[in-house]
Amino acid sequence: MKIKHFKFQDSISFSEIESQINAFLNSKNVNEVIDIKFNTSVRHSDRYTADETETIYLIIYK
Repeated sequence: MKIKHFKFQDSISFSEIESQINAFLNSKNVNEVIDIKFNTSVRHSDRYTADETETIYLIIYK
């Protein structure tokens, strides 16, 4: 079992996210997808100039 994660900020379009993830899933390295999970976290403005949302996609595969 292997794990691959992708991190995308909210400024990235969903079509770009979908394109990158699909390219990985269709690669010869992925024989079977076991699970795909995602998490959305907020970066707080005290550490950054503005609140930003970042989504993390975790793909578990063989």
